[in-house]
Amino acid sequence: MTPVMICLKIAAYEAKILLRSWGFRIFAMLGLLILGLMSAGIAAPSFAFPYYFRSLSGSIPLFSFKLFNVYQGLIVVFMASEFFKRDRRTDSTQVIFSRSFSNTSYILGKFIGVLSLFLLMNILVGVITALIHLFLSDTPLSIPAYLNYFLALNLPTLVFLIGLAFILGVVIRNQAVVILLGVAVSSLSLAALGNKAYFIPDIFGFHMPLMYSDFIGLGNGAQILELRLPYLLLGLGFVFGTVLLAKRLRQSPWTTALSGALSALLFLSALAVILSLIH
Repeated sequence: MTPVMICLKIAAYEAKILLRSWGFRIFAMLGLLILGLMSAGIAAPSFAFPYYFRSLSGSIPLFSFKLFNVYQGLIVVFMASEFFKRDRRTDSTQVIFSRSFSNTSYILGKFIGVLSLFLLMNILVGVITALIHLFLSDTPLSIPAYLNYFLALNLPTLVFLIGLAFILGVVIRNQAVVILLGVAVSSLSLAALGNKAYFIPDIFGFHMPLMYSDFIGLGNGAQILELRLPYLLLGLGFVFGTVLLAKRLRQSPWTTALSGALSALLFLSALAVILSLIH
């Protein structure tokens, strides 16, 4: 079996385990319900929300994706760090680690499994919001606005927080501490630092000006890319860094060395983008 197939098998297994988790099910159902109700309240003309909430075609998806981004960001750390605790609790770690596959395949498979479920959740959020937008709102539906918000807001946040949870999980090896640190970093960014230093500490993109216009699009696309790209690069760097720190014999030295090189390159690239923003 090729490394790619092994990685996909591990990803499918991780996704199935998370789908069977009542924590994820409750998170998904509660999030979709609350978001659907709030989006309907903003979109419907009969509700007393200010008109500027629904005067532009990008306002409804912006509200929806920003709200869900914060919600999923506070939950994803718990879900992403769950497999470390689960492997130790079920005493299945030695059985898994004794198999002939590389640490890279194992960690990337876990990463893809967790990421795929949350990407599915974001797709469902987009579909639900689009249906509400189409049938309840007077503003036209703009598909590019939905795609831009997902790529600019939710995807970098997901990759960053999953990668952060992974590397904290292998370093600290205590899920409660990992969750506490993840929530603390997220809360600090959201409540105190998000609107400081040119929005660089804004993990969620919550404070950034992102209103989409039918005439000019986002308008500040280059600046948004510079602000959000470091989180995508750092998240991937954390994932490849986890490969180096995993407590397992390295089955493939060259893939481990490649993971280390990629991790260093991704961290340096993120640092270069941040420095270019500051200067």
